Amino acid sequence: MKRSLLALIIALVISATSFAQLSGTKTIPGDYATVASAIAALNTSGVGAGGVTFNVAAGYTETFTSPTSGVITTVTGSVTNPVVFIKSGAGANPVITAATGIGTLDAIIAIAGCDYVTFDGIDLSENSANTTATTQMEWGFAILKASATDGSQNITIKNSVIGLNKTYTGAIGIYSNNHTTASITQLTVTAATGANSNLKISNNTIAAYFGIYLSGYNHTASPYTYYDQNNEIGKDGANNITNIGGGTVEAYGIYTKYQNNLKVANNMIASNTAGSKNIYG
Repeated sequence: MKRSLLALIIALVISATSFAQLSGTKTIPGDYATVASAIAALNTSGVGAGGVTFNVAAGYTETFTSPTSGVITTVTGSVTNPVVFIKSGAGANPVITAATGIGTLDAIIAIAGCDYVTFDGIDLSENSANTTATTQMEWGFAILKASATDGSQNITIKNSVIGLNKTYTGAIGIYSNNHTTASITQLTVTAATGANSNLKISNNTIAAYFGIYLSGYNHTASPYTYYDQNNEIGKDGANNITNIGGGTVEAYGIYTKYQNNLKVANNMIASNTAGSKNIYG
């Protein structure tokens, strides 16, 4: 009986340790060998008191092994319990290279129905082995939803270099839209929590067919309460968007719709690529 009781206590301690919410400062590599393993732990355990900061070493490189390695799905942070992935130390930004895509909903990093998540100084790069519309990334950073009442809010993406295949007409550097990671079917938002609001996108360098795309829910009743609210592009530092377009689909440096109190400022947009369709700043 004593031996059984001891075994039970040990199992409970191991279980509690394995699934404890993440908090404090973690290192990558170190506490977690990879960004992918840190994201997996977040998805399993969630965020604890005071939030969690992942210090990703300057010069660190990682190639994701699965198209879902960068999908953050179950994190409910708060202003006092945020999630931060940030470059640590002097030197080049850490670089995450894409896995092999599997369709038309591929992102290197996807944030789906999460709040108070920051990526600061983390670069994203397409994998040179991805050469078809199926395998290539549609999005560098994708800010998406878990449901019609659970959008991603208070997301910050800054100081990053995002390089996708500029010849792929589906490639968008930073993308936010009114759908889940599983389908582009538009959701019918029924609560303010279902919007992608309070996004801050600043001081990024983006090379892709399409720069930044924000699309909220098409709420048709004034005052459009279920539009995305208070999003900012470049307000806290210019985004440098280069060489957009040049193919058979119209391209935009920055495209937004269904937004309230949107702020777009300071951004630099350029393209010298010829194509058969118009290019818009």
